[in-house]
Amino acid sequence: MYHNCFIKAVDEEEITIEIDGVELVCFCNVGTTHVAGDKVKCELSLYDDYSVCECDDEECRLERVGKTYSYKIYGILDVDNRIFKSDIDFEIDDDSIYDISYLDGKMFGLLVQRIDIEIL
Repeated sequence: MYHNCFIKAVDEEEITIEIDGVELVCFCNVGTTHVAGDKVKCELSLYDDYSVCECDDEECRLERVGKTYSYKIYGILDVDNRIFKSDIDFEIDDDSIYDISYLDGKMFGLLVQRIDIEIL
């Protein structure tokens, strides 16, 4: 899934971006030649396995865990389109979607190790 983003900071492979008013600190394993202030198109992916966390409220949001790359992402799963809908939508790969398909249409959270970015 592609997003238009604004680059706020670049520190080697750590890139801070903003998409629709939501700030994310992402990991870019190949780095970038872009600098703060650039507007670019990017693709975001959830790195490695993620775990399901409980969610008592109905608010979609992303919460950074401390000063790490980890995030708690709260939203609703759309199995048919393979999308986890939150403040920023994320595609869920075919292998992972079946593990969490029982949550289709329900509010829940994912704890992810990091969000990877590829600048296109």
